[in-house]
Amino acid sequence: MNIAVFIPFIIVFLLIIFSIFSNSKNKININYEKINNKDIEKYKNLILNNELLAKYRKSYKKCQIIGGIIWIIFILVGIILLVTKGIFIIHVLAILGLFVFILIPNIASTKYNKVYKNEIIKNLMLANNMEYYPDQGMSIEDYRYAKFEYFDRYHSNDLIKGKVNNIDYILADVHTEDRYEDSDGDTHYRTIFRGSVSTLKMPKNLNSFIYIVNNKSVAFSKKYLINIDNEEFEKIFDIYSDNDVLAMRILTPDVTNSILDLTNETGIHTEIKIFNNIIYFRFYTGDLFSPSINDIDKEATNIAFYFKLIEGINIIMKNILDVIEEVEL
Repeated sequence: MNIAVFIPFIIVFLLIIFSIFSNSKNKININYEKINNKDIEKYKNLILNNELLAKYRKSYKKCQIIGGIIWIIFILVGIILLVTKGIFIIHVLAILGLFVFILIPNIASTKYNKVYKNEIIKNLMLANNMEYYPDQGMSIEDYRYAKFEYFDRYHSNDLIKGKVNNIDYILADVHTEDRYEDSDGDTHYRTIFRGSVSTLKMPKNLNSFIYIVNNKSVAFSKKYLINIDNEEFEKIFDIYSDNDVLAMRILTPDVTNSILDLTNETGIHTEIKIFNNIIYFRFYTGDLFSPSINDIDKEATNIAFYFKLIEGINIIMKNILDVIEEVEL
């Protein structure tokens, strides 16, 4: 038997496995070091003490073993058919086996995810005077109004509703994609943005825009670029506005320092846009509420980080609202 026959399939299998277990790199650069370890332990214990989650974790591991055994059996059958009958279908059987290996554990994982969001996350939000709707999201109209980017496909879920200064705001996960064609003319989609977006409608309409973004992150006309009296802030952010006087009145030390605090505490790529009477926050966080059935520490850390993020957003929004309330337009 010529072992060279199997080399292409071995390479394909290794690439598939690598793609499943590797993490993609993008603008996500979350700093977890400043998260309170006591908070992480509190959320970890909450996850560990949930009987349904424990049940589905055990079920998931059993399903992985079963799926793995079935995959190996499929490959062995393919080898036997090749050696004894000369039938070359090992690649088909190997792919079918891989499909089974992924599908069987996914059944337990889906049940785990539902319990995780509807019991752990929802109850934590209620305890913090917020509402959580895992299957709802920010409307495409609300997101498109901010004019962050052009996109072809839009998805949003994990909707959170809260209040600051007695004004409603929402926070949700958003995923946007654009469409492109490869050299063969086939259509594909690639991610433009994946992270958390928050929006709040203010009682006052500024009739102008203020856009705060990490330096050199967007292509924007330099005629709208303004400078403020905060050197540390300008080392990280660029500020664009069609009303520089109003922008400088709103971006007080309290506002800019609270934005800096959130950036330094989380390390995340941040954008803030005040557009007429709406405030938008956009964070490159990925899906923070995506459960990690094999990594409880990661789940607990992400929960702690998300509440830290919400706390920072609330402080910034409160500072902005307090200033705008006093500004005469």
